[in-house]
Amino acid sequence: IDMKSSKMTVLIGVISVVIIIGSGCENNISPDNTKVTQTEQDIAKDNRQTTKNIKIYYINEETGSLQTKEAEILDEKDIWRHLQDTGIITEDCQLLEFSLNESEKKIDLDFNKATGDRIRSMGITGESEILACIINTYLDAYECDGIKLAEEGEPLETSSGADFNGYSSKIEL
Repeated sequence: IDMKSSKMTVLIGVISVVIIIGSGCENNISPDNTKVTQTEQDIAKDNRQTTKNIKIYYINEETGSLQTKEAEILDEKDIWRHLQDTGIITEDCQLLEFSLNESEKKIDLDFNKATGDRIRSMGITGESEILACIINTYLDAYECDGIKLAEEGEPLETSSGADFNGYSSKIEL
């Protein structure tokens, strides 16, 4: 009987240890799974883009004055599309590259030749108007002080001979 009871005691002890370890492991696994889920939620939240309201500059056809309208955007491409919708730039005008330096509050904007041709085709007044709309819209949208305009990687050159080697600030018309 002693041998049986001692085996039984050992067996109960082993089972108890297994149950304790098993439940302990189970508890350790659960928080890890929660952490993974939390991380996935954080990643999903980071990937979810948020919209913001900005001012799109355009030229009022009747008065010829620079005006703004509210627009909701996700990114720089949305701004470009809104500028196309206002007629400032045409459908064949494409944004090639956009870079934002938040610490220096500067933007580099590179567009295709069609955009440069559109700007140059407008005469000196029209050129100024288009440039004011593009420059002011992007500077306001990203709260920056300077923007550099490039045409297919080269500094934009206008028909009036103005070149955009450096950064431009907002244009008042």
